[in-house]
Amino acid sequence: MLAMAQGSWASIKQRGNEAALLYQDIVREVMKQDRPVILLGDLNTSINSETLKLISEAREIDKLNNASVQYLSVDAQRQIRRFALYDGFDLQDKITADQRKDTHYYANRGSVLDYILLSKDFDQTFDHSLACVANYEVYDRHLQNPEYRIDSQCSDHAPVVVELEIRQ
Repeated sequence: MLAMAQGSWASIKQRGNEAALLYQDIVREVMKQDRPVILLGDLNTSINSETLKLISEAREIDKLNNASVQYLSVDAQRQIRRFALYDGFDLQDKITADQRKDTHYYANRGSVLDYILLSKDFDQTFDHSLACVANYEVYDRHLQNPEYRIDSQCSDHAPVVVELEIRQ
């Protein structure tokens, strides 16, 4: 049991370090050029995990340097949102949370481990957004009903795709 606990802790530390370094790169790029950001891939953990909260919760931050964000100016609130990334699923409105498809299965249990995270530029509630998520899909046929001759070399993860629509 000790070896399992130590192995689990080592994995958590590694994922946390990877997420922090990735987020550091994203923040540096946003500070330099303030371009839209899209991060996608197998992130190997839930969006609600402590690891991904580093990246995905800036929108929900309520205090910064002991000051309540809600009392900051609109411009200051915009500056905070510059560095937030949002789950593409949450930025669409066609599929409800209970209809969200799993992207990975292990021991007959499904989970969502694959994400497309987008900057504020794709959040239609942000007053300066450039586009919105018009569609969100998970291509999981090879996980749900595999055909060996077609799917034998497929990933054990389902690809996630978002369709973006430019704001008019």
